Amino acid sequence: MTDVEVCKEQTSPIWVKSVYFEQPLKAVSSYYYGDQIQLVYSNLINRLALWIKSKIEKDNQVMISISGATSSGKSTLAVWIIKELCSLFGWPFDFKDIYIYEPKDLAKKLERKCTNKINWFDEGSVSLDSLSTTSKVGKLFNNFFNTMRLRHFITIICCPDDEELSKRIMKHADLYIECPSKSPLPPQFKFGARGFFYVSFRIRYGSGKVWDQRIGTGVYKKLPKKLKDEYEAIKSLHNTDFEDVFIKGVLNE
Repeated sequence: MTDVEVCKEQTSPIWVKSVYFEQPLKAVSSYYYGDQIQLVYSNLINRLALWIKSKIEKDNQVMISISGATSSGKSTLAVWIIKELCSLFGWPFDFKDIYIYEPKDLAKKLERKCTNKINWFDEGSVSLDSLSTTSKVGKLFNNFFNTMRLRHFITIICCPDDEELSKRIMKHADLYIECPSKSPLPPQFKFGARGFFYVSFRIRYGSGKVWDQRIGTGVYKKLPKKLKDEYEAIKSLHNTDFEDVFIKGVLNE
């Protein structure tokens, strides 16, 4: 993000109506983006979850792309969005039913017939590279990925600032969320350099640019220790499995 300057802190929240949400947003701070003032909403995650829920209930699928540099808070934000969605839908929150690292994770989820319809590709660069392979597994995964609409899945993809990968994702995404490397907000609205994100919807009218309109800027908190430990455990497990397969593959060559 460039040309950012923090505005004078608001003394009290401002409730703002939006054409994108049925219920108002709660603005708690603001900042300049160039010469434009941008409001910061404390309940944007909830409003996004409600919007996603309404789309799913209309027999659609929703794909969310969360982009940002390493350690910009993509995974933390994804967990908060997933927690909110699970609460709204009444789905159980269990990382093993949500966290997708490679095709076999998705296969296991389908075999268990999980009620939770959220697929979180935390390491999007790894998962999506499987889609481009010529292997049988890659082709099967690609076909399934392209038919998620029929299953009314919610797909959340966290991916690095990779131009080629982003282009592939943006062809399908409904929401684009960016986590900047450094937050311009006052300390009470962030933790460290994190805790700040902004959202764009896919639009099909206007200037013709698909992602030319920023819908809102939101804030989020650190993960509680227990939740963070659970996330780190399943992430470590997947990374260890991947390393074992990789090492065996190299040694067998």
